[in-house]
Amino acid sequence: MIKGGWVREKLLGQKSNDVDVEVLGESVERVEERLASTFGGNVFRRGQRVPILAVHNFGGPELQVVVRREGDDLLHANYTCNALRYKLRVVKILSAT
Repeated sequence: MIKGGWVREKLLGQKSNDVDVEVLGESVERVEERLASTFGGNVFRRGQRVPILAVHNFGGPELQVVVRREGDDLLHANYTCNALRYKLRVVKILSAT
């Protein structure tokens, strides 16, 4: 799922410079492999408690991927547009409220 600022900017009709993605039900290693083979560029691991993978590919937006259980991040999000998620296959905007 795409989450955070990209969803807000899509709703406002604006362009985003980065994309934050939440991946559910996969290992960090598997997601890392898929990112490298799909996007190329460089994949970096960030974060201590929550695995975050960052993809830097020159000429495109920065992609940050968080691997965790669904909804964990929404418990800590403020209740603004940052708590929205965009489900890619369903094309539906979800809110924690």
